[in-house]
Amino acid sequence: VDVKVDGKAVEGSPFGVKASNIEPKKCTLEGESLDGLVKEDKPTTLVLTTKDKNNMKIYEPDTKVEVTVEDSNGDEVPVEVKDNFNGTFDLSLKPKAGINKLEVKVAGKPIKQSPAKIKTEN
Repeated sequence: VDVKVDGKAVEGSPFGVKASNIEPKKCTLEGESLDGLVKEDKPTTLVLTTKDKNNMKIYEPDTKVEVTVEDSNGDEVPVEVKDNFNGTFDLSLKPKAGINKLEVKVAGKPIKQSPAKIKTEN
């Protein structure tokens, strides 16, 4: 985008604009830890699938995925995000005791299932 003020180019102009066809509210999250209880501190993996406005799986390089997990005390639980380069991402974590709050954003916007709860047992 070429930006001018009073006919003069703004410093840094032209600016690149990246449009995304990913629709965060259509993206899905699947995994056993969303369906029932999982063991405390047992590794679990969720699969995030990015989708377009037609609900079709879509892959875009450099897709920004943000994931945060908090345990029942409000402490952060580490999460590893792995891009599978096919429109899916593996989200690996070890949930802590109680209910863990999972928030997932794609391209800066929350997905439909976010926030989600992961419940654990001893």
